[in-house]
Amino acid sequence: NCGFKATDYDIDTPQSKLTQTLRNNGGLFPNRTGGSTAPTIPDAISDLAYSDWNEGDLYRNPPESDYQKDMRRGLESPWEEQEVTDHRVSNHSRKVRDRFQMMIDENISNIRELPADLRTQKFSQKLLPRDWGEGNPTITCCSNSDDYVHYELPRALSVREWARLQSFPDHHLFCGPRTTGGVRRAGNPDKGIWTREVPKYTQIGNAVPPLVGEAIGRRISEILSTYNRQKVEASSSLQ
Repeated sequence: NCGFKATDYDIDTPQSKLTQTLRNNGGLFPNRTGGSTAPTIPDAISDLAYSDWNEGDLYRNPPESDYQKDMRRGLESPWEEQEVTDHRVSNHSRKVRDRFQMMIDENISNIRELPADLRTQKFSQKLLPRDWGEGNPTITCCSNSDDYVHYELPRALSVREWARLQSFPDHHLFCGPRTTGGVRRAGNPDKGIWTREVPKYTQIGNAVPPLVGEAIGRRISEILSTYNRQKVEASSSLQ
């Protein structure tokens, strides 16, 4: 029993009515009971907690959680011989590092609470907590590379750390520039510049997290299987 009633679909049914019917019949996903089972942010990226990565570097730490083990699947073993990719972090100025360190030490998530000399015009920066509670943040295409501050290191996250939060496995390689901006990012049609770069951070933000896509696919398969079984049982009962 999947806990839902099959919802018949008619192409002429208004979307609002179909959505309401689907919701009344149990929805696409069953209601969650109990607390969140999602990994915490350290569960996802604690093994990458260093800031001096170079191209070709190997993993320095073994996986520290089941989630990290899952993210490393597909890489050759042993882990000491595996290469970690896209873990370069921004070269922040001393003032920026001081600001980030104070946010960490004082657990400041709103930069308006910082001393005036450490504030910035960029009010979107947030300190990643060790545990987000009911769920973790979603990386969006509008996010910038320094929108989130590491929960224990005075720096922004690397591409690999963002990818981990979005459930991209470590063997997934991203192409293109790490960051970009200005005309290279937006183009300029007025001047005939149509080429646009899509940096790695944006690629991650634009994507559906792989584990979310897998969950949706499995649930749809489950619903279709149950619906087909119900049709066969109903047909058999009429014979």
